[in-house]
Amino acid sequence: MDIIIDELIRSKRKTVSISITRDAKVIVKVPLKFPAKEIDRIIEEKKSWIIRNKSRVLERIRKKESINLSVGGQFLFLGESYTISTDYNEKSIKIKNGLLVIPSELMENIETALAEWCRKQGKIILKKRLEELSHLTGIKYSGCSITGAKSRWGSCSYKNRINLSWRLILANKRAIDYVIIHELCHVLHKNHSKAFWQEVEKHMPDYKNHKKWLKDNAFILDAFM
Repeated sequence: MDIIIDELIRSKRKTVSISITRDAKVIVKVPLKFPAKEIDRIIEEKKSWIIRNKSRVLERIRKKESINLSVGGQFLFLGESYTISTDYNEKSIKIKNGLLVIPSELMENIETALAEWCRKQGKIILKKRLEELSHLTGIKYSGCSITGAKSRWGSCSYKNRINLSWRLILANKRAIDYVIIHELCHVLHKNHSKAFWQEVEKHMPDYKNHKKWLKDNAFILDAFM
């Protein structure tokens, strides 16, 4: 399988970098006068990495495109799948008997309505869980923001303020716990050192399972505009 470079960028840099964009394009950045033969050699050397990561992105795109936000479609909330239905008598979005019930008046703009509902749920549920896990771990943080980030589940600033993407509300509860514990551990370690991962494992021994779940379901981050 030949590797197609979608974009080659030459600039005043000293190193070569290869990246796969969110739309599965292969971007190669090289120094201004870097030889074409060397580019080919490096691409061949990194071929398996490129194929593996591009395939992962393409699968993420496929899963995202399979989301059906219409009556009968399935919608994830806290890791549980609910069938979308509609009701003329409802005035707000609700979960009832395995159904995600959407007021009929919101169906025309269902994506916007669901995104707003998830944002509100995220602010309530994620902040509450952060407080609970902070208490359980004994790790204190300076504040919390619920963001619309699409590139990461969460982050921790150097001032120990924790940011969580409201899109995380679609993930299962243990995966949510992993992200929160991960960010709380960054209060103590501002890197991904061995000491950091030991701290994560101390509070969540099976964290690797939930880390993998988030990686396999990264399309959730693309669920809405």
